[in-house]
Amino acid sequence: MSVVRTVVITVALGCGGGKGMQTDGGNPSNDAAIDAALVPVDAPIDAPPVGCPAAPTTGDLAYITAGPNLDVIWSEPDGTVRGCTKTDAQGKTELRIGAGSAVTVIMPGSSTTRLLTIAGLQAGDDLFFGQVGTPPTVPTFHATFTNTPVTADRFFYDLGCDSISYAGTSGISATPGDSMLYSPCVSDDGQRINVYAEAHMSTDIVAYAIAANVAVTSPTTSVTLDTWRTDWIDAPVTMTNVPFDC
Repeated sequence: MSVVRTVVITVALGCGGGKGMQTDGGNPSNDAAIDAALVPVDAPIDAPPVGCPAAPTTGDLAYITAGPNLDVIWSEPDGTVRGCTKTDAQGKTELRIGAGSAVTVIMPGSSTTRLLTIAGLQAGDDLFFGQVGTPPTVPTFHATFTNTPVTADRFFYDLGCDSISYAGTSGISATPGDSMLYSPCVSDDGQRINVYAEAHMSTDIVAYAIAANVAVTSPTTSVTLDTWRTDWIDAPVTMTNVPFDC
């Protein structure tokens, strides 16, 4: 059975004097083997790693997704080099391994080179090496108000979750910008949101609009609210145990 692992590395080591590059930890015996397989600093830029054996024909395939065109060194459990590959344009590569093998992805940078290593591989592993230092994409939400009441001078809207208002206490214009899409606002299956908006004249509500079951899209979920309603319904509310300072 394949498994997916996200590899998070917190160490970035530079290419300075002495040994030049180190692994990020794990089996120290791997260091010499990996060093022996690296491209010499005076070799042509497209030269393949040296000291690498022919691709093995036995064992079961393991898979890697990392950045494109990266050198990858696969090691036996005892630290000897099993094979060398390079990721393709989609950042993928593979090799036949035995249980307990290790793999190192070489990620060169402008001032540092990172060696990202994971040990204890198993047959069928499908590994994802996350890009160190890359922030996650933050989803956003964009609302557009049309056919707004002519008497409205400000608007409020929220997604009905955790009392998060996207207009503060003073309201916004009819052309709001992008807002953060907070995870508590999204349905349990991560697919839908509900949007509620109010049109105000000063402090009085003059109309409201609702968009229900809006499909979440990446990176921005957009919705247009254009049907404004005034069919108010009286709904008595009783609150108990209200905090003294509320």
